[in-house]
Amino acid sequence: MKNTDYTRGEFEDFMGGIKRASDIVRAVNPSIYIVSLNGGQPLFDVLTIADRDFDASLAVYFPISSKIMDSAKIAEKCFTNLLLERQHQGSEPQRIVSLDEVVSGGSVSRILNAYDTALRIVGKYNVGRYDREAISVEARHLAEQFPFNIIGIKEPRVRTKRKYREEVKKGRVDEIPVQRIVTMDDPDMHIPVFDHPTSKGWNGQGYFPNVGDLRITPKYMAFLKDAARFFGVDPSNVSPQGIAIMSEHSKKYSAKPNFT
Repeated sequence: MKNTDYTRGEFEDFMGGIKRASDIVRAVNPSIYIVSLNGGQPLFDVLTIADRDFDASLAVYFPISSKIMDSAKIAEKCFTNLLLERQHQGSEPQRIVSLDEVVSGGSVSRILNAYDTALRIVGKYNVGRYDREAISVEARHLAEQFPFNIIGIKEPRVRTKRKYREEVKKGRVDEIPVQRIVTMDDPDMHIPVFDHPTSKGWNGQGYFPNVGDLRITPKYMAFLKDAARFFGVDPSNVSPQGIAIMSEHSKKYSAKPNFT
């Protein structure tokens, strides 16, 4: 079986997983929804079909695929910029949720590590000096102000990494097993096309966190319409989310933080 093919049973099982994820999202009632580009984008599109009441304007698009050059550092910048932008917007906690793919769990651990690092970076900035205890206190305050959980749609093909399993035990990841993540590793299921180096030696890795083009394939639209039929939604009323802001968000949040 090619990695772009899936059975009807796998499709329906995957849709059931997204439905369970939508129930968790509804219970959390997030203020911010992070869409990890590329893998998280089709999951989010299906989520908005499964729950037609979900406010898609809560989405923030981060270019944090493992194929992005220095992806761990880019993810750290994204979270740092988000915290700097939102930390003075109200006094109530702003819950953050993300729906992501899980195979080994490495990418989820990288995202959580980036969030933890950003808490300390912004904590140090807020304290205004290097005071380890004061920074730790401020970072804990930010974590309470911006609690973050990941909902992981998990394939069973490999054993997950120990770090990921520890995050699940801590309750930072809500794991939803599925037979197959039917959108994974299929370029036709991804809308953003990232820029990349132009050198002759470029081998297909190390994309820049800049969206150079947006590409909505007939295959992807057929997939969304099939998802709509599964959830009892009029297929003519579904469309990809975030088309107008993916490029802007990718550039803004991956930029070097401005601490002024």
